[in-house]
Amino acid sequence: MREHRLRPGFERLMVLGIFLFLAVGCKVLGSEDIAVEGVSVDPKYACIGIGGTVQLQAMISPSDANAKAVTWQSTATGVATISASGLVTGVSEGSTLIQVTTVDGGYVDFCSIDVSSEVAGGGPVISNIIKSSSYRNITISYDIQ
Repeated sequence: MREHRLRPGFERLMVLGIFLFLAVGCKVLGSEDIAVEGVSVDPKYACIGIGGTVQLQAMISPSDANAKAVTWQSTATGVATISASGLVTGVSEGSTLIQVTTVDGGYVDFCSIDVSSEVAGGGPVISNIIKSSSYRNITISYDIQ
């Protein structure tokens, strides 16, 4: 059996080459980029009092997308403001749309907010109104918090 000896320093060169190949030329399994394909906001509608709040949630699809960052915007900041975390605060009577936009892809969805002085103490919050209808029947369901 023949024995082969490597030149001094060749081992280091081989290790460096393997490292560069793995670091630059290969992707680690499971680290592929999963792009955002859409966003939806929950609830779609809420009625709050002046000074009242409601927390909105942005649901990114697919749920395992890499970039889940969103921005929030109110179309009427004199009626309701929104924080970077999705907390809406009623400012004065009226209606506004809250827009959520994904940073990855620019997908958009909206929530309709009504602010009323008739809702005492800033609450309760009426949200998640779902209307379904058929030819003769209309069903409306909602949550009161």
